Amino acid sequence: MNPYKSTSGNTSGVTAFKIGEKIISVQFRGGIIYHYTDTSCGSDAVETMSQLALDSNGLSTYIAQKKPEYESKE
Repeated sequence: MNPYKSTSGNTSGVTAFKIGEKIISVQFRGGIIYHYTDTSCGSDAVETMSQLALDSNGLSTYIAQKKPEYESKE
Protein backbone atom coordinates (compact mmCIF):
# COMPACT_ATOMS: atom_id res chain seq x y z
CA MET A 1 0.00 0.00 0.00
CA ASN A 2 1.12 3.53 -0.75
CA PRO A 3 0.60 6.14 1.95
CA TYR A 4 -2.01 8.79 1.14
CA LYS A 5 -1.31 12.29 2.40
CA SER A 6 -3.85 14.90 1.42
CA THR A 7 -2.30 17.90 -0.33
CA SER A 8 -5.27 20.09 0.67
CA GLY A 9 -3.98 20.42 4.21
CA ASN A 10 -7.06 18.74 5.66
CA THR A 11 -7.03 15.40 7.45
CA SER A 12 -8.25 12.70 5.08
CA GLY A 13 -10.29 9.62 5.88
CA VAL A 14 -8.02 7.73 3.46
CA THR A 15 -4.66 6.56 4.80
CA ALA A 16 -3.30 4.37 1.97
CA PHE A 17 -4.05 3.01 -1.48
CA LYS A 18 -2.87 0.46 -4.02
CA ILE A 19 -3.58 0.65 -7.73
CA GLY A 20 -3.74 -2.46 -9.85
CA GLU A 21 -5.13 -3.44 -13.22
CA LYS A 22 -8.87 -2.68 -13.09
CA ILE A 23 -8.78 -2.23 -9.29
CA ILE A 24 -7.95 0.28 -6.61
CA SER A 25 -7.72 -0.72 -2.96
CA VAL A 26 -8.29 2.08 -0.47
CA GLN A 27 -7.48 1.90 3.24
CA PHE A 28 -9.43 4.18 5.57
CA ARG A 29 -8.73 5.33 9.10
CA GLY A 30 -9.41 2.37 11.37
CA GLY A 31 -7.66 0.02 8.95
CA ILE A 32 -10.53 -1.25 6.78
CA ILE A 33 -9.50 -1.75 3.14
CA TYR A 34 -12.11 -1.48 0.38
CA HIS A 35 -11.48 -2.95 -3.06
CA TYR A 36 -13.11 -1.06 -5.93
CA THR A 37 -13.05 -2.79 -9.32
CA ASP A 38 -14.23 -2.19 -12.87
CA THR A 39 -16.89 -4.82 -12.21
CA SER A 40 -18.20 -3.30 -8.97
CA CYS A 41 -18.24 0.42 -9.81
CA GLY A 42 -17.14 0.80 -13.41
CA SER A 43 -13.87 1.63 -15.11
CA ASP A 44 -14.50 5.39 -15.06
CA ALA A 45 -14.82 5.39 -11.26
CA VAL A 46 -11.69 3.25 -10.83
CA GLU A 47 -9.73 5.55 -13.15
CA THR A 48 -10.98 8.67 -11.37
CA MET A 49 -10.16 7.27 -7.92
CA SER A 50 -6.74 6.14 -9.14
CA GLN A 51 -5.92 9.62 -10.43
CA LEU A 52 -7.18 11.28 -7.24
CA ALA A 53 -5.02 8.87 -5.21
CA LEU A 54 -1.94 9.66 -7.29
CA ASP A 55 -2.66 13.40 -6.95
CA SER A 56 -3.21 12.97 -3.18
CA ASN A 57 -6.22 15.22 -3.44
CA GLY A 58 -9.94 14.55 -3.13
CA LEU A 59 -10.12 10.76 -2.90
CA SER A 60 -12.01 10.59 0.40
CA THR A 61 -14.41 13.32 -0.73
CA TYR A 62 -15.06 11.54 -4.03
CA ILE A 63 -15.86 8.27 -2.27
CA ALA A 64 -18.09 9.99 0.29
CA GLN A 65 -20.04 11.90 -2.35
CA LYS A 66 -20.26 9.35 -5.18
CA LYS A 67 -20.49 6.23 -2.98
CA PRO A 68 -19.02 3.82 -5.56
CA GLU A 69 -19.86 0.16 -5.05
CA TYR A 70 -16.96 -1.92 -3.72
CA GLU A 71 -16.13 -5.49 -4.64
CA SER A 72 -15.04 -6.51 -1.15
CA LYS A 73 -13.58 -5.21 2.08
CA GLU A 74 -11.20 -6.55 4.69
